[in-house]
Amino acid sequence: IGVWVAPFFREKYPDRTGDFSVANALVIAGGGIISSVAGGALADRLAQQDPRYLLLVPAAGSLIAAPLWFLAIHARTFAWGVTWLFLEYLAAECWFGPALAALTRAVPREAHGTALGVFTVLSSVGNVLPVVIGFLQRQLGFAEVLCWTVVGAYVVSGLLFVLAGMNPPDRLEGRPEEETE
Repeated sequence: IGVWVAPFFREKYPDRTGDFSVANALVIAGGGIISSVAGGALADRLAQQDPRYLLLVPAAGSLIAAPLWFLAIHARTFAWGVTWLFLEYLAAECWFGPALAALTRAVPREAHGTALGVFTVLSSVGNVLPVVIGFLQRQLGFAEVLCWTVVGAYVVSGLLFVLAGMNPPDRLEGRPEEETE
């Protein structure tokens, strides 16, 4: 999203470029930080009752972010566009902490480094969406491609988090006791 949101807002609101620079910094810093911390705290609290919430909180965030992104792209005014974008960030960025917590719970302690390394690589591979958007926008129009690829990615992400949350590995339920030698 970060790659394309500035060009989109610049194209849609050409007289608000300076305003968008400031607003986008506040959206990313404010919305991203609040969502990351609040999403982690909410998942931690709920996971005390059921560890599946480590995956269901990010699922909810992704599924809530999808319509908010649609609204940001289709807003009629700059103020509403930035407002929807901020709310989208509040919903969307809650996934990172809970997903890493679930990952570290799900794999043995001696494999944490490898698991986190694979997670980082897969996250990077998952960032191929800007390339897809760049290719498709020439044929189909920038706003609609940006809208539907991101909405689609959020929905797929949300459904995958739901699937993982409803079918967690046994280790997510709680660490087995450490063996003593």
